[in-house]
Amino acid sequence: MAQANAEIMETLSAMIAEALKVSIGNAVAQVNTNRQNAVGEDAGPPPKIPSFTISEYRPLEGTSVADYFNRFEWALQLSHIPEPQYANYARVHMGAELNNALKFLVSPRNPADINYRDLRSTLISHFDRVRNKFVESIKFRQIVQQKGESVAQFGLRLKQGSAYCEYGEFLDRMLIEQLLHGLEARDMCDEILAKKPETFNDAFEIAHTLEATRDTAREVNSGTLTAEETNKLGYENLRTRKKVQINQPKGEHSRSNTHQSSNSSPCDGCGGQHLRNQCRFRDVRCHNCDKKGHIAKVCRSKVKNTSADQG
Repeated sequence: MAQANAEIMETLSAMIAEALKVSIGNAVAQVNTNRQNAVGEDAGPPPKIPSFTISEYRPLEGTSVADYFNRFEWALQLSHIPEPQYANYARVHMGAELNNALKFLVSPRNPADINYRDLRSTLISHFDRVRNKFVESIKFRQIVQQKGESVAQFGLRLKQGSAYCEYGEFLDRMLIEQLLHGLEARDMCDEILAKKPETFNDAFEIAHTLEATRDTAREVNSGTLTAEETNKLGYENLRTRKKVQINQPKGEHSRSNTHQSSNSSPCDGCGGQHLRNQCRFRDVRCHNCDKKGHIAKVCRSKVKNTSADQG
């Protein structure tokens, strides 16, 4: 009887063990199936953390903290950084100066507990203090074009200088006035005023065009442009012109220059330095040969009258 009970217990134990084994195996298989259904059967390894890099804030570069964080957010978005991670990335990359300031500005709170929006607004309000519009306006009125500075560079400095002046609807007028006041080439001002620009952009375009034209003319006159470049611009290089004139046949050279200079040869009618069709003796009759169109002084006829000296 005891032996029969032992055999029964052994059989039951084996059955229970087998049942547990099958049950655990099915559970594991189900878990794997659920995971594959959730992420996809062909899903590879988990995605890597996006790479990100940006320089730290440097006040000596002249940018505001607000500008820095704007650029910082653009870099985060391009790198597809999740927004909840913005604060952590900011604490790592914004540099020692902003981190040290944040530590004291939020004390006694822990900087690690500050979300990104609070972090940004705290630092901006501390570093980018409100500027006095009158002080900024005084600085703006002192902006003039420096020697060697292009109109484009000067115009950019004017716009930067007016950013905190709060000119409102008078901004265009103030920019135009300061452009005219600060231009190094004073004769440009008359040409700009003559065209009566309505906006600063209009005045700037006029000044920029005048500058480009003068630079081109200066390069042409100095002979620094190639022949191909001068032809494209509609100019003829002075050296090239002289070379063509030297190589041109004598007769053609004389004919081509007849209309350019009244001093190229004496007038056949009187010997004066002007064009033949401008001679006042065209209808005069010569006292030497009695022909019309010249005077006796320049007469080429061999026949001479006693009255030749009266011509």
